[in-house]
Amino acid sequence: MPLDAYEGPTLFHVGYLKTASTYLQHAVFTNPAFGCALVGGRENRGHIMEWFRTSDAYLFDPTAVAREMARLEAPVRAQGLIPVWSEETLLGDPIKRCYHGAWMLEKLAAIGRPLRILFTIREQKALALSAYREFLKLNRNGLTDFIGTGREPRSHRPILHPEFLCFDIAVVRWRNAFRPENVLVLPKEMLDRDKEAYLGRLAAFLGRDGAHPAPTQSFNVGLGGAALVASRGLNALVVRSPLHSRRSLVERAAGRLKRSIDRLSPHALDTAIERRWKADIATRFAGLYEGPNSRLAEITGLDLAALGYPVAGRNEAPGQPQER
Repeated sequence: MPLDAYEGPTLFHVGYLKTASTYLQHAVFTNPAFGCALVGGRENRGHIMEWFRTSDAYLFDPTAVAREMARLEAPVRAQGLIPVWSEETLLGDPIKRCYHGAWMLEKLAAIGRPLRILFTIREQKALALSAYREFLKLNRNGLTDFIGTGREPRSHRPILHPEFLCFDIAVVRWRNAFRPENVLVLPKEMLDRDKEAYLGRLAAFLGRDGAHPAPTQSFNVGLGGAALVASRGLNALVVRSPLHSRRSLVERAAGRLKRSIDRLSPHALDTAIERRWKADIATRFAGLYEGPNSRLAEITGLDLAALGYPVAGRNEAPGQPQER
């Protein structure tokens, strides 16, 4: 093995979704200037999904997964690069009504390999809006179904569970499992305001201090409000096979129509729709996240208030996990 081969921990980016994951995957994790590489390239996500999400849980074999991970990482390590695995839905995927973060934690911890864990977060109201926009690519439910009212009868839940956005709960559990020094939390708002500071924190966490270029590419630019509203009707025509990711002729035609609506719709209409969604989300989530955000700021040292997160005095709920 070459002298400059990398023998340290693997970086595992576990989420959250809608927090600039695509930017990280395409502009940072594949950029040799940052000293890391996505293991398996385009197959990175496929391996993660097969190991942790789509396989039968009864058949999960942590020893076999650890062995396969090591085999796939070997070429990256031989180049002196940090191997990276990235899948932003490992903490949960509300768009598909999957809330499996604790289960994924158990699986990753069972592998027994040295890991550094990356959390990427976003202010809760902004994340909810972005997730709903993503949800409308293939679904038909309105915003109320997505975020709920807070008055649902027993056993009924909105598509986006509000506690999913209490980031502190998950962060504490993962820090307890992998040790605090091996878990980094990066807010999307820091990336938006100061890319150099954001990437500097990531580089320091990886032990790759120094000047790094700040890629400026944009990814996953969404449709405007009018096109997304139209999507609710058009999605009734779309059936996506679970056997592959190819889009059908009907789905491609619906996509072209959505883009045409987006191009022709007045900016004022898009703005009005987005403003109504934001107001509804703000009303639904009012007062829910000040306590969790305060706790997250305390344990991470992040100035979340300065980044636009609602923050109040410490407010721990009964049964909330404590950091060991």
